[in-house]
Amino acid sequence: MKIRFVMCIIAITVLNMVAVSSVSALPIINGRFDGVGEGYTSGGSVGFGLSDGGIATGELWTAQDAATGDVFLAFIQPLTLVDNSYGANSIGWGSNKHRFQDLLNSDSAQIKFTDMTGDTALDIVLDYVHGFGSKKDKPPFRSGGVTDGEGDVNEGSESDVIKVATSLEYNYEIFGLSNPELFGKDSDSPEAGANYNVTDAALADWLFEVVYEVQVSGDVFGDKGFDEAMLVVVHDTPHKKIFAGGSDDKSSDDGSDDSSDDGGKPIPEPATIALLGIGLAGLGAGYLRRRRKQNRSDLPNCNPN
Repeated sequence: MKIRFVMCIIAITVLNMVAVSSVSALPIINGRFDGVGEGYTSGGSVGFGLSDGGIATGELWTAQDAATGDVFLAFIQPLTLVDNSYGANSIGWGSNKHRFQDLLNSDSAQIKFTDMTGDTALDIVLDYVHGFGSKKDKPPFRSGGVTDGEGDVNEGSESDVIKVATSLEYNYEIFGLSNPELFGKDSDSPEAGANYNVTDAALADWLFEVVYEVQVSGDVFGDKGFDEAMLVVVHDTPHKKIFAGGSDDKSSDDGSDDSSDDGGKPIPEPATIALLGIGLAGLGAGYLRRRRKQNRSDLPNCNPN
């Protein structure tokens, strides 16, 4: 197996990409990323450009089931860019407070998968979190996958996507029943210090990282086999690099009683993170090429630290 990166348009740094050969279990798609110990076999740090000219560094990891061909992918955004802190307990958002509804029905990540011939086998948009109650801002809260909220299938079929989960969905699954006050319009996330250490030990399992996980069926690649997993565009509305300066503008729906998808007020253009290759001037993209038919011994000796 070989990991290859292609970079163009602007200089983008790709850091600490590694392959792990000692993992036997497959990843659990639940929105919680536990690193290589969870079953991800290749990936690491990825630098990417912001639409406003900034640069951020996240992580992109993949794994493949040798028996079924299913592909597992996790994308983790940096806490310095966006997080699951909000309300009175927002961390690093400047004079404005990040709101729960800023994350709801707005954020998404587009991912493209190609086969070994270079053809696109699946192009999907993963919704971050969506309200599945009587109105779109009402619980239960979970990812809309590729069918609800911001989710979509640009190429391929919904049936090709086996499971989608995100970290805010994970938080709701763990704490939604015991601590419903942590979720919904104008709610407050758990109190934590600047280092994200939660004050209440009972809430210590809260995930602050914004994580997307997806499992796609190996059948979508047919006899050609899986080749590439490409992070195309990520929408964060807002992100800290544009929001911490103190603007009073909120970039997402306020979650009012309007139950239509359009909401009751105009929504400004979302902050967009893009990796090289999407053809937008001034943006950068990078993509991960994973050659599962080549031996892992071909890889350079990289230190993930």
